[in-house]
Amino acid sequence: MGYTVCIKDPSGSAACTRSITVYEGQTLLAASEQMGQHAISVGCRGGGCGVCRIRILSGCYRKKAMSKTHINEQDLAEGVVLACRVFPESDMEIVSEPPPPPYNPFI
Repeated sequence: MGYTVCIKDPSGSAACTRSITVYEGQTLLAASEQMGQHAISVGCRGGGCGVCRIRILSGCYRKKAMSKTHINEQDLAEGVVLACRVFPESDMEIVSEPPPPPYNPFI
């Protein structure tokens, strides 16, 4: 069984700019790569780099552990997760998020 994931433009447009089909047991990022879509940035594919940040606008999903350096509790509360660690359990709407600036202790 597959779920349709609508990828919206980060500019705030209500329209779905791309869509992908994600199958049971597949991450959002893996499905995006498999379909040749480039709407989600690709990094380490393991939840440690934060490159594939997305915001979930609607839908149900389960997630695996993510680096707290890149996804904190506030992010999770706002629906911001890493696409490489998210497994859809329904149709979804998402938008790509820019990664936060790297931590610099000298600023």
